Amino acid sequence: MSAHIDETRLLALGLGEPPAPGEAEHLAACAACAAVPAGDARLWAQLRQLPLPAPPPDFSATALRRFRRARVRHRPWEIALGSALVTVLVVLVALWALRLVPGALVTLAVSLPRWSEVLAAGNSWTRVLAAAIPVLVLGAALLLGGVGVMLRRLTAVTAK
Repeated sequence: MSAHIDETRLLALGLGEPPAPGEAEHLAACAACAAVPAGDARLWAQLRQLPLPAPPPDFSATALRRFRRARVRHRPWEIALGSALVTVLVVLVALWALRLVPGALVTLAVSLPRWSEVLAAGNSWTRVLAAAIPVLVLGAALLLGGVGVMLRRLTAVTAK
């Protein structure tokens, strides 16, 4: 290399990154470029030897007291509202999915009173939709349960 090594690259070499073969040749031949990583390495070695400052004696107690004061509590109406919103969202998605199959909602409404007959002697869409309702109900229940657990977990999160 005839030109000097870039300053950014010299900084990386000073932080301990190994030089490329061309850079190693240049560092061996150029005292100016070789001095920069060596000086940086000495500086970092001296900084590592400095003692770490100790935290104030009451740091843990003060931090814990501030943490407990800043905890967020969810009120029951927030949990009820969140659950209602999730339920509405699940119903809207289910209704949208039923719109994709023409007549599925009517077939489903007519077949609900005779649930066992639907599964035994319906067309393929009726069987799929009849089997999908319990899955949708179970999915909504799991989703609402997950939201409830998540909201309970959030009560321990600190506020900024």
